[in-house]
Amino acid sequence: PSSALEEMVIQSNRLHIPITEQNRNVTVITADEIQKLPAKTLNEVLSYVAGVDLRQRGPFGTQADISIDGGSFEQTLVLINGIRVTDAQTAHNTLNLPIPPEAIERIEILR
Repeated sequence: PSSALEEMVIQSNRLHIPITEQNRNVTVITADEIQKLPAKTLNEVLSYVAGVDLRQRGPFGTQADISIDGGSFEQTLVLINGIRVTDAQTAHNTLNLPIPPEAIERIEILR
């Protein structure tokens, strides 16, 4: 059964500036683009994005550090449906999630 999720807005600051006027680089990967990739996991999908560096330690993405444009994994926030996906003890990203690429509606990357 399908269920609808409320739209979540992530803001980089407290100002309400339209996206057309912001000086941010936003990359959106749609479900169609994801389906065209030869990727079987979320980690593999992210490895196709320019500027995104994915370093995986442990089996099946148990500990995977994502950095964007030369930043560190500590400067990268990963949210899935608004929920932070980090290990509270180490601050590393936890990407061993059973999310098949065909279940992903879109991926948004804010730089």
